[in-house]
Amino acid sequence: MNYYQKFKNEFKYGTTLHKLIYTNVIVFLIILFIKILSNFIPEVNIITDYLVLPSNPTTLLHRPWTILSYMFLHFDFIHIFFNLLVIYSFGNLFLYFFSQRDLVAVYLLGGIVGGLLFILFFNFFTPGTAILIGASASAMAIILAIATYAPNYSFHLTLIGEVKAKYLAIFLVVIDLISVPAFNSGGHIAHIGGALFGFFYGYFYRKGKNIAKPFNNFLDKLVNLIKNRPTFNVTFNDNPKRPESDQDYRDRKAKEQEELDKILKKIKLNGYNSLTENEKKQLFNASQKK
Repeated sequence: MNYYQKFKNEFKYGTTLHKLIYTNVIVFLIILFIKILSNFIPEVNIITDYLVLPSNPTTLLHRPWTILSYMFLHFDFIHIFFNLLVIYSFGNLFLYFFSQRDLVAVYLLGGIVGGLLFILFFNFFTPGTAILIGASASAMAIILAIATYAPNYSFHLTLIGEVKAKYLAIFLVVIDLISVPAFNSGGHIAHIGGALFGFFYGYFYRKGKNIAKPFNNFLDKLVNLIKNRPTFNVTFNDNPKRPESDQDYRDRKAKEQEELDKILKKIKLNGYNSLTENEKKQLFNASQKK
């Protein structure tokens, strides 16, 4: 198998975390190619102007897609390297507590909230215009979601040692707050926006409510509309004329196992009494199956 086919298979069948990483890398390489090409054809540089997030609301109205595209763009190799290192490290930890679908939702929604706060900041609190690029707001959303849901979870940091998630989150937010008046104000404001979304996501998830669910449902409908196929989240066969296929069965069992794993992790972290009534029912039903 050649490298292209291997990459294609990993992108198609890998986790959502791998797909987010690959998408960022692919976009970075495309933009790098455009920058090289601009040395010979300067006009192609305008392409990147249509992908960065502008602080000017009028420009944003003409380029609404930039609220999403900006979070897949990066200035240079150092910028993308550190962002993807954080996303990969904490993304794996995120998948320990939450689902793959929610990782995409938190990445995108954290970036959107960060982008909106960036726009508000430059239109109400400081003069001038600016642009925003990078996945940092999304990375902050992922970190804060983990720290809020499992604040006492400890992990090892090189040269530092064991650190609880809540202390790392507090440290990062404080650094952003004190850095706003110093340098890269827009970037730090976006980080805070991403952190706010991650906090609320983790807070409500602890209470048994997934605030990313409506967004996930919207993405499902959008994908199904594009592909013109039945919805992905059907977990039972409600059509007696069409028997459940092997793939449908595998998808249903995988989803059931993923939900059960999340419940067991929640018990391990916070005890049985932290479960909602629906989670207790799911656990009981699973225990009755052979």
